[in-house]
Amino acid sequence: MGIVGPFPSQEDDVTFVWLRGFPNEASREPLNASFYEGADWLGGLEAEILPMLDGYAAVVVQDTADLWSRWPIEASADRGRHLRGSTVANFALTLVHGPSWDDSLGIREQQAWTEHATFMDGLMADRFILFGGPVGDGEQTLHVVEAEDEDQIRRRVAEDPWALGGLLEVGSIRPWALWLDFRDDTPA
Repeated sequence: MGIVGPFPSQEDDVTFVWLRGFPNEASREPLNASFYEGADWLGGLEAEILPMLDGYAAVVVQDTADLWSRWPIEASADRGRHLRGSTVANFALTLVHGPSWDDSLGIREQQAWTEHATFMDGLMADRFILFGGPVGDGEQTLHVVEAEDEDQIRRRVAEDPWALGGLLEVGSIRPWALWLDFRDDTPA
């Protein structure tokens, strides 16, 4: 199963779209089941993620343009395991509103939005944050991070203009074994 996103809604600050791709219709249910009936989901991710969601909807479409064959998959079996000579792992990072967050304003209206967005784009460009964004009612964000350890995550997040300004704080950092990863076609 390949995943691309998030794509934020142009209509509100809390809706995001993720695209999941499957090689064919017959593989969709087995791949979904292998994840949602697996130890990672049932052993903790479900309990952490579902409370953050107000709701969700799924729409199944047919790939008439054969996009699956052009899905961005890297060939390296070591992808995500070594970075600049160091061993790295994936983590689920949640960020929550800090004391300076103004509940009367939308996310893009918060103080230093442009600086925060530029900082986050830099984390994406560095392949530190792989994907993420606000979930549920927007009170927190969920990111998949590739880092050496929890300390590295805390150091990097502390540099965010919103962290420096008290708008965001680390909610949780949990190791995440990504068994389903569109970047690597080698089974875990």
